[in-house]
Amino acid sequence: MAHEIGLDQLSPSVDTDWVWIDADTSHSEQLVALGEQLGLDRLAMFDAVGDIDLAKVDDFGEHLLVVLHGLSEESTDEIKTYELDMFITPNALITVRSGNSRTIDHLWEDVRNNIELNDAGPDILAARITSAIMKRWASIVTSFDEQLDDLIERA
Repeated sequence: MAHEIGLDQLSPSVDTDWVWIDADTSHSEQLVALGEQLGLDRLAMFDAVGDIDLAKVDDFGEHLLVVLHGLSEESTDEIKTYELDMFITPNALITVRSGNSRTIDHLWEDVRNNIELNDAGPDILAARITSAIMKRWASIVTSFDEQLDDLIERA
């Protein structure tokens, strides 16, 4: 069953099928050290905690890096985004984000309350996160499309 622990409590000897580690970029030193323990690409981990990247997927053989940009909840007046980096290994999903994410928070609650999601694995959870983020983007595009149709009609 899913439960929350601090990054400082995580060790390679934690006895689980797989883990989801979600952290913001303020934990950069701990995340880089954790990335080294897990054998993640060092430069990719430094980029995740320090740089702003375009959306992409990098295949490092033993793990993937997926970079997405989600919609920020900080402003209702304008569209702001946050970066979400997901490192996907056979035994771990490490999400590193530069801001708050209702999407991640909501999925964490789902994982805690749904045993099927606990059994799903890091790849399935990463796909669910990606799907949820893309649905939010689709709602924005639909809204723009409706506004554009209205403007065309008026013109």
